[in-house]
Amino acid sequence: MASAERAVAEQHVRSVLLRLTSQVSQRNKVSAYLDRIFKWKKREFSTTREPIQAAGFRDPGQANYHTFQAKWTSTISSRALLEVGYSQVYERLLIASQPESALREVFPDNIPLPNLRADTPGNLRTCIATPCYWDAGYNQTGPWFANAVIGDLSTGLQTNNYWGDIWITPSDRRYPNAALSYVTGSHNFKVGMQWSFGNDGDTRNRLGHLNMRPYGGLPQPCDPDPSMPCEDRHGIDALNYPTSWNTTVRADRGFYVQDTWTLDRLTINAGVRYDHFESVINTFRTGGNLQGGRFISQRAAPEIPATPYWNDIAPRFSATYDLFGDARTALKFSMNKYMRPYASGHGERYSPYRERSDRRDWFDCVLNPAIHQTGGVGNPRGDCATAADLAGLPASPDFYLSTNYDGIVQDHEIGLRNNTTTFREGGLAVPDSQPHPDLQREYNWEYNAGIQHELLPRVSLNVGWYRRVFSDIEARSNAALQTCDVATAQAGVPCGSWIPFQVNFDDPNGHVARLRGLGQNITITQPNFLAFDLDPAYRGLVNNLDITSDINRNYYNGFEVSMNARLPNGGNVFGGWTASQHIQDTCGLVVDPNGVSIEDPIRGADEGIRRGGRWCDQSALGMPFRHDFKLFGAYPLPGDFEFSGSIQAYSGGERELTWSVPSSYFPGGVRTRGATVQLFQPGTNFLPYWTQVDIALRRIFRFGGVESSVQADIYNLMNKAVVVDETESYGGSWGRPTRLLQGRLLRMAFQVNW
Repeated sequence: MASAERAVAEQHVRSVLLRLTSQVSQRNKVSAYLDRIFKWKKREFSTTREPIQAAGFRDPGQANYHTFQAKWTSTISSRALLEVGYSQVYERLLIASQPESALREVFPDNIPLPNLRADTPGNLRTCIATPCYWDAGYNQTGPWFANAVIGDLSTGLQTNNYWGDIWITPSDRRYPNAALSYVTGSHNFKVGMQWSFGNDGDTRNRLGHLNMRPYGGLPQPCDPDPSMPCEDRHGIDALNYPTSWNTTVRADRGFYVQDTWTLDRLTINAGVRYDHFESVINTFRTGGNLQGGRFISQRAAPEIPATPYWNDIAPRFSATYDLFGDARTALKFSMNKYMRPYASGHGERYSPYRERSDRRDWFDCVLNPAIHQTGGVGNPRGDCATAADLAGLPASPDFYLSTNYDGIVQDHEIGLRNNTTTFREGGLAVPDSQPHPDLQREYNWEYNAGIQHELLPRVSLNVGWYRRVFSDIEARSNAALQTCDVATAQAGVPCGSWIPFQVNFDDPNGHVARLRGLGQNITITQPNFLAFDLDPAYRGLVNNLDITSDINRNYYNGFEVSMNARLPNGGNVFGGWTASQHIQDTCGLVVDPNGVSIEDPIRGADEGIRRGGRWCDQSALGMPFRHDFKLFGAYPLPGDFEFSGSIQAYSGGERELTWSVPSSYFPGGVRTRGATVQLFQPGTNFLPYWTQVDIALRRIFRFGGVESSVQADIYNLMNKAVVVDETESYGGSWGRPTRLLQGRLLRMAFQVNW
């Protein structure tokens, strides 16, 4: 593909929707709903993936996406109502390498097509402890070996084949539910059940059972002059393919009882919910065994309980009071406990059947067999073999030497394994962690209080206070290490399993100065601080446990003032101001006194941040309130037109700056383990405020009993290029935008109602 040519991600989505409702009898009604989606993606790629051979292919014939719902409603009496329902969400997709038909569209007719979907050789041999030296009858130059995926370590570019080859994701979730309501003059009593169960998993395979990981292009012979540099960063990721795993959520169910009680001007809603969760890990799609592959033998795969099982009680309470009895002023209060929802992800993390990899050297040359005894030196000049080194092997030296620098990974070219917990005879992978026996389920309390008042006819004012407290927050701790109290640590004095040392962040590469020179306001409160190196006596000791701490908390405090006005002729105006404060106490994160990367339940599960360490208790830091504003209006115009628009002003997100302390800053320039620290004191650095203006114009048409409308929406009318997120690691790319506000966008919509 020419460099100036754009890559097109061809795709379509088609949806078939069916909705049925039947009044079976005077008291019974049945309804059903089905949404079936057919999705086709000819080339699935990203900016780091070459769009011809390395793009994925998603075939709608091998996919099943659907949502189904059914409900039965029965009016038992004038006071009792029974509701029984069932719904399910199913997703099965197969993303494969490009088929020959798609490749032929871009390859000239006179060029042979690469076989990106080559079958696994029937005589595939397993080599667990590489390198392995097979006899001359074993051919490792066919398309299954040659067309393995390439991911260049220096550029991040993926080429040669799709990164997943075959990636099947069968996922289903089923939701039976039932509720019985009983209504009297002052009570509305309800009891019910919500149950969720299902499966989630992957079946994965890949050509070569590896990822080729060259650095700056495929390996080349070294210059004979030993004084000349020779690239030694090439490698491969050996994979435990083929692999298949499944997590079954047997029960994520809740039973609840609630009552709404009206006492004159006071309405109380009180209830309680019992939550139960349990899941298991299995490989039921493979019959309890996992087939052997290139780097791992066949493995027995029994079902494993994904403990712990959780049983929790969650109370709910709210009250509304008509202050003056004229239905113009209402006082509101609520407090509710919610357990963290889990899908398959809870048990998935403990599965020994999931994909595992092992980074090994690969210089595209046959390795000296003595590497098994010496461990090698980790570079081509010391590890590549000569003919004399290969005497006495099952094949002649010329057989092994003939594959040097052919761009294909043979077993006799792969360096020593590093991950012996996965890649061992008949072994299953050791999960990254285990649950602590007393691991609790995360939960949060939500408190709301407010007043709603009618200022004028059709004009109302709302003032509210909101607070959320997240508790029993999960963290991962290495039980093999001793903790260190950061508050009392002293430089040079061993503290638990750690050795504190003094660090002065002096902007060694000038990146802070660079951004300040661009006009950015950057504050580093404490450039001199203690960092922590691991005591050499604890090197390599790992016993990771997932724990919950009584100390770790996440707090959200918010205030809101809003106004809503209904204008003449059907117009409406709404506006509001919100002030929010986010405080974390992560002093229970003791796995590393430098701080660890955790998920933030308020920012979102995908927002990894650096917490713990010297700023673990943010309640002592005076965290600021951040302010947001919003104004929205809609008004009908003559000629059946309607205009609407909004102005939104948002505070920028909090900035992070993490720094991996170079070894030269460690005492004596020697380190046992890396130290990554947070340089920004929480609450001191933020992205700029930004505004967004959206408008819409709608025209309504009426023809008899049919009403249709045409609407034009313009998002981000001013076309603001706002930085929403950025890279957070100190280096040349620090501060580079990773997400911008969507540019000006015009959307046309057409709707028909009859």
